[in-house]
Amino acid sequence: MAGRKSEVVLQILQISLVVNTREYLMTAPNEAQAGANGAKQNPAEAPDKEFTIIVNAEEKRVTGKELTFDQVVQLAFPGGPQGETRLYTVTYRRGEGNKPEGTLVKGESVKLKNGMIFNVTATDKS
Repeated sequence: MAGRKSEVVLQILQISLVVNTREYLMTAPNEAQAGANGAKQNPAEAPDKEFTIIVNAEEKRVTGKELTFDQVVQLAFPGGPQGETRLYTVTYRRGEGNKPEGTLVKGESVKLKNGMIFNVTATDKS
């Protein structure tokens, strides 16, 4: 009976070792190292996260921390006309932090958040 208990305990320890080894190997190298030496990864070196957003009622996947006015326009109107006679209005809602909704103008950007909704309208200046 004692021999059987030892075998069971040994099997449990082997399974635990395999599971822990797999978890370690599945962890990103920077995370494994940070956990090993207690240091945190520099956020500036972190890879860009993927976000799912809605642009003019279409789901889009984007990476990065922010999205610029021009990037939102290109998502809404890929290859669309540009120039002085073409104006775009960009509004957003369900945004990040202290400004969950607002308007973007050329040259501005907004922090990304999953589920953000962007509406882009194009008008001709005449």
